[in-house]
Amino acid sequence: IYSPSMRGFCDTKISTQYTNGKKDKETASHIIYVLNGVPPLYIELTIAHELMHVWFYQNTAKKHDSRLLEGSCNYAAWLYLKAEGGKDLPRLQKQMLDDPDPVYGEGFRKIYSMFSGKTVGEFLSYLKK
Repeated sequence: IYSPSMRGFCDTKISTQYTNGKKDKETASHIIYVLNGVPPLYIELTIAHELMHVWFYQNTAKKHDSRLLEGSCNYAAWLYLKAEGGKDLPRLQKQMLDDPDPVYGEGFRKIYSMFSGKTVGEFLSYLKK
């Protein structure tokens, strides 16, 4: 479902293989979709956000509070944005910090307040727990 803040999404499909009626193997495939006509920097931010969804699936428990999940994915996009720098950095950082969305914006601000100034390793270790 399109919304003004929606520029893409990650679609995860799970395949389960059974042997003699017992679950033998579970395989996940991930496809990241990005809308057409999105400016290049927003495409990069969207991909960073969606790749974090893949990381979550591969490295953590499968069920998460939506604010933790989406806030962390937005924080991954923030880290990418910060690393890239550029003239749009202050405007985009302000846009992310001011996002009124109760899941994406509030979740991002909570994760940002917890991990700003800390290492990416500390951030990822927290999420694994």
